[in-house]
Amino acid sequence: MPHVTNPGLGGGQLPVLFKRTSVSSAQLQNLLGAPVLLVGAPGAGKLLVFFGALMAYKFGTVAYDAPGDVLEVIYGSNINPQLTPNASVTGLIASAASAAAFASASYASIFGILPGSDNTALNLYGQDYNVGPIATTSLGAGGLGYAVNDTGVLTDGDGTAAYTVLTVGAGGAVLTYQITNTGHLYPVENGAATATGGAQPGVGTGLTINILTIVQGDGTLTVTTYYQVVAVP
Repeated sequence: MPHVTNPGLGGGQLPVLFKRTSVSSAQLQNLLGAPVLLVGAPGAGKLLVFFGALMAYKFGTVAYDAPGDVLEVIYGSNINPQLTPNASVTGLIASAASAAAFASASYASIFGILPGSDNTALNLYGQDYNVGPIATTSLGAGGLGYAVNDTGVLTDGDGTAAYTVLTVGAGGAVLTYQITNTGHLYPVENGAATATGGAQPGVGTGLTINILTIVQGDGTLTVTTYYQVVAVP
């Protein structure tokens, strides 16, 4: 339920409303694919006039691995916002400390009210915060032509997660390996590709590694959205 910040209004005055929304770690991890509803659509013939949002981040035990780290309040969907004014905060989630920031709405002098804009919700949108340093892995394909102590990197993520071959089998197929650098920005996936490099690149090809778990951020967010509901022509 929205709360009224100024209940003692006179005739013709509109209340400023605010609504608090709790955003879980699971929701942050899937924020690109599933924006979080902050304020629901107000109904036909009504428009949400958005003033800004206070975003309060509560650090858990692990920081999110998040390049860019931009949180936005938008009208409608992230694919085709129906109204121009958005508000954003940068650098709040990729932090190892609790913090808060206020995202102020910025309206152009004239902005279009397209069909359907009169009944448009406000959503929290951003990237998916579901990448991180590698925690556990398993062997995918062993490849061919590798030798003991051959080195290389996993090419997804930021390309810095590194491996060293420990043992090989027939044809130089990798049997065991060690992750020597956990890297950043890696997703959980099977068959992550590798490339030779480092101290002993060797001539092996075709090694893939399954990324089973990553070091995942676990903080939460509270968004307090300030707005009015007005009638539009």
